[in-house]
Amino acid sequence: MPITLLTGEATQILKQFPNGSIDAVITVPPCLQTYRGKPLPLPKKTVEQVLIECHRVMRNNTAIYAFSEDKQLGFYLNIIKKFFQFRNILVWKRKDWSAGKLRYSYGRECEFVIYANKGKRQLNEIGGYQRHISILEYPRKGFVSLLGWFLAVSTNAGDIVLDPFYTSDSVRIACQEMNRQFIGIKKEVISNEDFNCL
Repeated sequence: MPITLLTGEATQILKQFPNGSIDAVITVPPCLQTYRGKPLPLPKKTVEQVLIECHRVMRNNTAIYAFSEDKQLGFYLNIIKKFFQFRNILVWKRKDWSAGKLRYSYGRECEFVIYANKGKRQLNEIGGYQRHISILEYPRKGFVSLLGWFLAVSTNAGDIVLDPFYTSDSVRIACQEMNRQFIGIKKEVISNEDFNCL
């Protein structure tokens, strides 16, 4: 299946895409928390504009999965609800704990995934089941397998999957393994380490 990697401002690149040309969006949007005095990788307004463009380029009755850690969940949830049909907050139980000052707060064992549709996208039947639970247990090293599950449930072979905040090869690898086409957009000046919180 074709793999396309694009470099530049996602909003400007997506404006070149025709309406209704993408079958699914799976992405880890940028972290919106400052870290060690570093500036935000992207302004919040820019992030919102990218997601608006994602809605435009998605076909009707398709799915978006947006990963988020707890501190920025509210921001992304508000945007998703504004432009998409919100469905669920899925819980990715990673089976490992976050580091940090755990004397003052609870260790984070989970991340969250906002699942929404443009229109109404029926979940695919997997193993004879069409109803799927919202708590997903995958170790951090099993991230590609988790992405593969989302692809299996919400896309079909040959579909075009977009990651507008491309920071790692995980979605691309999952698409290759599941026989999906992939388009990733990355702003080259931002390192993977600074770009997202997961």
